[in-house]
Amino acid sequence: MAFNWETKNVCVLFESWRIDSPESLIFSCLAVVILAAGYEFSKKISATPPTGWNRGENSEDEVTGTGQDRQPQETDTMVPVRGRPERHAVRRTNVRVTRAVLYSLQVFYSFFLMLIFMTYNWYLVISVVVGTAIGHFFFASDEMAGFRSMSCH
Repeated sequence: MAFNWETKNVCVLFESWRIDSPESLIFSCLAVVILAAGYEFSKKISATPPTGWNRGENSEDEVTGTGQDRQPQETDTMVPVRGRPERHAVRRTNVRVTRAVLYSLQVFYSFFLMLIFMTYNWYLVISVVVGTAIGHFFFASDEMAGFRSMSCH
């Protein structure tokens, strides 16, 4: 395969998703831009703690009994701000399961975009890059800078 500028008979991921006219090329490029921007949104969602949960070092916590003056540890995990101590382990597990599911969906999403990139069609390659740039502009926060590397997932 070689990089190309083909606009006719280009298969994008599925046999049913073909570029065979200028209109389908424009539609496909817009769809890829939206998909790529959505990937950046998915990174934001997976980096955001669920509502009602906060880092243990930022709040008075019933499980650890620590205050706001406690220094953050590398081993800190997500814990609820308030609640009964016996539920903390279950909630922590639920958060970990939720994050694992979100992460696996994000990996699937990234491979999906990689396969679009690997059509080696410059129109689609540029659409992936433009979409991720737009998504990063709108969805990435200063706290996320450097959160993830440029690896596939």
